[in-house]
Amino acid sequence: MSNTTKTITTSELRRLRSAKTDMLLVDVLAKEQFAKDHIEGAKNVPFDGADFLPSMARAASNKSKKIVVYGAGSSGSTSSDAAKALTGAGYTDVHTFEGGLAEWRRAEKGARSGDDKATAMHAEAGAKATTGTSPVDTGGSMGAVHEAEHEKARKAGGK
Repeated sequence: MSNTTKTITTSELRRLRSAKTDMLLVDVLAKEQFAKDHIEGAKNVPFDGADFLPSMARAASNKSKKIVVYGAGSSGSTSSDAAKALTGAGYTDVHTFEGGLAEWRRAEKGARSGDDKATAMHAEAGAKATTGTSPVDTGGSMGAVHEAEHEKARKAGGK
């Protein structure tokens, strides 16, 4: 049995969550902090004293269950200490989420900004397709160009 913890990144945690991996995501911050903000789906088991391991035993009786612990930020001291306590108690698949809640929120904000940019680009492209304008158009519309070509072909065919 391993007595070490592993560190996972934001992208790894996202992958685990999107794959619906059977795991327990544990927020080790105080109840007040958890009430203000936490990662969706996390269970709050504060690492603040003697009640931590008994609370974890209730949350995860299977000591081979994948457990990911996180704290507030990148220092990771609280989550790292909690992970060490878990491995010391015999849990075998313990991971610390590097960056914690702060990194999760930063990544979430970046993803939303990226989504907003992509949405804006799609909306702009859709508007251009609808109106017939082209990014290199200097004022005319593709519809007008098409009509002129159509008229030219009609006249040439009529001769």
